[in-house]
Amino acid sequence: MIYFDNAATTYPKPETVSKSIATANVRYGGNPGRSGHKLSLKTAERVYSVREAAALFFGAEPENVVFTSNCTGALNTVIYGLFERGKTIITSNLEHNSVSRPVYNILKSGDIRWIQVDVHKKNDFEIVESFDKNISSDCCLVVCAHASNVTGQLLPVERIYQICRSKGIPFAIDVAQTAGVFPTKVGVHADILCASGHKGLYGPMGTGLLVLNGDFLPKPLTQGGTGSSSISLEPLKIPPDYYESGTINVPGIIGLGEGLNFVKCNGISNIRNHELGLCKLALNQLRRANVLIYTDDYFKCAPIFLFNFKNISCMDGTKMLSDMGFAVRGGIHCAPSAHKMLGTLPEGAIRFSPSIFNNKSQVLSFCRAIKKISNKVK
Repeated sequence: MIYFDNAATTYPKPETVSKSIATANVRYGGNPGRSGHKLSLKTAERVYSVREAAALFFGAEPENVVFTSNCTGALNTVIYGLFERGKTIITSNLEHNSVSRPVYNILKSGDIRWIQVDVHKKNDFEIVESFDKNISSDCCLVVCAHASNVTGQLLPVERIYQICRSKGIPFAIDVAQTAGVFPTKVGVHADILCASGHKGLYGPMGTGLLVLNGDFLPKPLTQGGTGSSSISLEPLKIPPDYYESGTINVPGIIGLGEGLNFVKCNGISNIRNHELGLCKLALNQLRRANVLIYTDDYFKCAPIFLFNFKNISCMDGTKMLSDMGFAVRGGIHCAPSAHKMLGTLPEGAIRFSPSIFNNKSQVLSFCRAIKKISNKVK
């Protein structure tokens, strides 16, 4: 199977990541921060080394790096933890459901106002102007994707962040599709970064990161044992303990640390150029095929593009490609508002997303398969 579904999760993982997870279960079996014995202390030190690596990667202090189970957990923590009754939350209109659903759930109670800024096919100036027009003193949070997981469109988050800072409004970004592919740092691009560990950072599934700049601390979603200040029923409101109640995913975190090292050694710009190059190759090939392409001006996007066969349903096309040995994702991609903008509802479209482990030969084989299918049903 040739895998082009890396926007969902990268596969394969680097060998060092897989080996580190197995090693963690043998060498780091103590519960970090829960005991004073050597095995617990050794595990805590190893976890902290990953926290330091993530802090360096995202321009944060180690104590402001919080390990989560995924990007969704990080985004939910930010949204539920920073919303204020009677105020406004601002997002883009291309958001993943990990943003849209919690905001909608709060909206149902009548406690907030929700503004969705139209960014689809808008240039950077238009996007910044629209955000600026809507961000006011009654806003409690601005949160948006750095890049859409459907269209790949990059938002000018650095400039949106400048507006938010000038008005004292917290700004959080979903970097699930950009961490490890584009530079993303707190204090430069946003106050808070919410990242998947298992996508562009090449860590295992079930890992994520909430990275803070220390200026805004959302309330945690969960409370319980943290290994510190255990005598009090009031949690110690200092990160990362404030957000890491319960036993953390030590093998996953250690695997994520190896993923971060893999990205560092290969270089973010090298990874980005490789993946964008593969997308450009595929697009050039497919523009001569009997398919619909939903990507414009590719180099303003993350390494993702969408297409559909003209005479085959999205899901049938995905299955046919799978039967021919290619893994892509067809459907709504948990982002119905983005597909509404594209006009691809109710079925959605087929998403192509390569990784550092893909090559030109695989892309050309994929394009030949698409042409074969499209010619067969023309």
